[in-house]
Amino acid sequence: MPETSLRSRILDPVIMKLRLVPGQPVDDDREAVASSLVGVTPLEYEGAAYVVANRAETRWARTLRAVGRGEFIGWLGNKAFRAVEVDGRERERVVTTYRNALGRLARDYFEQFPNPADHPTFRLEPI
Repeated sequence: MPETSLRSRILDPVIMKLRLVPGQPVDDDREAVASSLVGVTPLEYEGAAYVVANRAETRWARTLRAVGRGEFIGWLGNKAFRAVEVDGRERERVVTTYRNALGRLARDYFEQFPNPADHPTFRLEPI
């Protein structure tokens, strides 16, 4: 099955939109990003939900770090969350699980940035 077909039939329905909730503006650039939508693939790992910046240090990851909260918009409704950035062994385990779950779809990003420390990772706690 071609990768685009796999993505459109299996992965796209799982991808949710992440809306970053504006808090106190950090700067004009981050405030603009905070009001936009970003497609992400959430991961459940050991009973908790996570998002991983598979493209390394992205604008949405910097904004989520600064704002600390957001909202998932999916076909089952909206869910607000508080984002807690994780590091160390927790990040390594989550990034490895995420990388294995996405397989070929994320391979190029992880070949460019193989170190789990290069991928901001957030545990999502319901509000």
